[in-house]
Amino acid sequence: MMANSRESRSLRLKERFAAFVREVPWHVVTFVLRILYRFRLVGAENVPAKGPLIVSINVTSPIDTIFAIWIAFYLQRRLDLGSEDSLGYTQEDLLALPAFRKALVADPERAPEALSPHSAGNLTLSLLKGYRMLCRDGVVYLHPEGDMPWDGRPMPLGRSLAWLALHSAAPVLPVLCSISAYDIWPRWQKRPSLRGRLTLHLGQLVRVTDVPLAEVSDDDLDRATAQLRAAFDRIVYGPEGIEGWAGPPRRDGVALEGPGHVHPLKEPVPTHAFARPEKPGRNRGLAQLLWQCPVCCTNDSVYHRHPWIGRQSVRCLACDTRWAVRRMFGRDIRLAVVGGPAELVGLEMPVTMWYDEMKRNFEPQAIEVAGVELLPGEEVYLTRDDVIVEPHKPNALFDGYTGREPPRTMPGRHGMGDWDGIGEGRMLLTTRRLLWQGPDGELDFDWRNVTAVYLWLQNVLGLRYGTAHYRFRLGPMAEESGMKWLAHAATVARCVAAEEGTTVAVSHY
Repeated sequence: MMANSRESRSLRLKERFAAFVREVPWHVVTFVLRILYRFRLVGAENVPAKGPLIVSINVTSPIDTIFAIWIAFYLQRRLDLGSEDSLGYTQEDLLALPAFRKALVADPERAPEALSPHSAGNLTLSLLKGYRMLCRDGVVYLHPEGDMPWDGRPMPLGRSLAWLALHSAAPVLPVLCSISAYDIWPRWQKRPSLRGRLTLHLGQLVRVTDVPLAEVSDDDLDRATAQLRAAFDRIVYGPEGIEGWAGPPRRDGVALEGPGHVHPLKEPVPTHAFARPEKPGRNRGLAQLLWQCPVCCTNDSVYHRHPWIGRQSVRCLACDTRWAVRRMFGRDIRLAVVGGPAELVGLEMPVTMWYDEMKRNFEPQAIEVAGVELLPGEEVYLTRDDVIVEPHKPNALFDGYTGREPPRTMPGRHGMGDWDGIGEGRMLLTTRRLLWQGPDGELDFDWRNVTAVYLWLQNVLGLRYGTAHYRFRLGPMAEESGMKWLAHAATVARCVAAEEGTTVAVSHY
């Protein structure tokens, strides 16, 4: 008995030491954030004494991903959770990052449950695991938006959070960074700013039902999702909401009402007709978001100058419209026209409104290309020479498949994050297909068979072709805009789906 007691005590000591070692990096991170951004935690009193509990983690900035892991360590200590008492979900695209893949291999028992984007079957099976965890009074960590916004506004909430909350009657603990996290490090910015204030909010518990529901209707899901969305937005954007954060458009200091203040020039300037900066990085910064000029509708013409010291500026290299960048922490970044068309000079709007104007006026424009045999009536919209195609395994392309149309199915069972490249080649986006010209032949991704279009991290376009998944690495963000490819692919795929009487899932952009 004494021997068993000593062994048990030794095992507990080893577990505590291992937990301490795992937590040390996060204590260091917390210390650094407090020094740089005066980081503080608000709402710790809202954490319940025990489960069941759904922890909803929403991100508006790359810096928020740090807290997605930090909060797990915090609640693990606060609620005295063991590895069998909690379940975390992560989007499958995070498994493309080396750190997440190493964690998955190093400790499979603690690895998060991966959710494949736009894959209803995998999502349903995974949510059942979360439901069982909540039935055991456990804790479930979930990122219901499933993506990170580009412009600071919230992404649409998926139904997974509402589904779990309604079926289990578990309360939802919102874990949300203040909107200043977007000020510090927006997704389109290469590095974080060293200025700003950072607050992590643990909001009041949200209950969407008092008793578990055996059956949940679409109306139930919509009602619960709307309730959760409103609670989240109050925490992030304050009582004024998103409109208060963005602020109204102004002309010469006078507030204007409504959108539609930009009337684009009649004809976009040809891409080859303007000079590009000699140094690399023309598509960095705001040019990632404004991949098309909202004034002249020219692709890849916006250049964001952001020196280490001095004021930032934005300029269209095609129509010579120039903007001054005005940053106010706690508010959306604003762009004021200081040069260009006379009717626009003096117009100041938040970046979100310039982005909306760009999308409102967007129409794909055909370009001339050589070295490809087009189908009758087919037009080319985009092309790039160094695109790497990565099918998700298993896929017949790895087993000697030689057909021109890529496989539409994935035989057998497949894991998460198991991607591999088949070569680098030229890719063309046309009205009929996504054509890839590789070293060993061509692949035609017919838009009629595309069931989902989405954008991954690291400038990667994703397609679900039938039930098979493919990724296309578009090159460095400094040279190519994944948002541009997503907008064109989504527009064409939706048009074709409408003609065929089918539907296609598309990432929010």
